[in-house]
Parts: sequence; C-alpha cells; structure tokens
Amino acid sequence: MNIKALLAEIAAAPPYAGLDRAIAVAILNDLFRKAGGTPLPDPAWDTQWRAIHAVLAHWASTTRFGESTVQQLRRTQKPEAGYRAFNEAVEALNEELILSNAFRREEILRHWAAAWGLAIEGETPAESKKRLETLDYRRTLKEFARAEESRKSEEAARLAALAAAQAAEEAARGWRE
Repeated sequence: MNIKALLAEIAAAPPYAGLDRAIAVAILNDLFRKAGGTPLPDPAWDTQWRAIHAVLAHWASTTRFGESTVQQLRRTQKPEAGYRAFNEAVEALNEELILSNAFRREEILRHWAAAWGLAIEGETPAESKKRLETLDYRRTLKEFARAEESRKSEEAARLAALAAAQAAEEAARGWRE
C-alpha cells in the first residue's frame, strides 16, 4: 500500500459528503469479495459500525485505496479479525478528525494496513510500526492526560506552598505586633 500516493489521491478526490451506511458496508464488503475472501457478516458491521467506515468506503470508491486493499488482501484472508483489530486501533478517531487532519488520515490508512498485515510500500515492517506509533492518536491522548495530571499536581503543590507561606507570614506578623 503506497500511503503517500493514497494521501495525495485523497486530497485530490471529491470531498466527502456522507455516505449511506448500507452503501458503505456494500463497498467495503466488495473489497473482501474481490480479494477472494468472505465479506463480513451483518452482525459484525452492526456491533462495530462507525462513521469512519463510510469515509473509508468513500476513499475506496474515489481513490486507489480499494484497489490497493484488494491486491494486498489476496495475500491475507482474515476479514473479521482484521476488522476487530482495526476498530480497536481507531476508537479514538472520529470522522471530523480524519477529514480535517492529514496526520489522522495517514494514521487511519496505516491502522487499516496493520489490521490486515498489509505492507506499506517503501518501508520495512519495523519502519511502518514505528511511524504508526508516532502517529497513534490514542498515545497522544494518553500523553495529554499525563501532562494534565502533572500540571494539576504541580498546581496543588504550588497552592499548598503558597498557603504555608501565607500562614507563616501571618504567624510572624502576630508575633511582631
């Protein structure tokens, strides 16, 4: 899968304007059929459907994303396991993030490739994994939460030190008066 070329095609493709769920499911299931695999059963789509799947279906019908997926899926046939892995990996992403942020678009394409073991053109598996770890929005959110907790504890320590200094000043003032 050539991520750079796909990102350029996505940028040049007609803008995403929404896609009916049934049509999106049909487009994505066609990828599995064309690759010689079995489409995902309806319960799989029902339990884990997300708006980002419609974005992927749009890309599959307007860019070489679908063609690239089919070519590589012929080598790895595990649609349900890949679908679950993909959904877990992108749970922090939403339609708005993907459509408005180039890094999130690259991330979702990389998660798609990783879920089915698809190769990224021009990269070793280790390089692909490292780039995905760098882009992973879940990791960014965790780092943000840690930084926020650190900020709160520093603020609490500063306020405690300030209160102690004010108490010491008041005690000293009382002794002098």
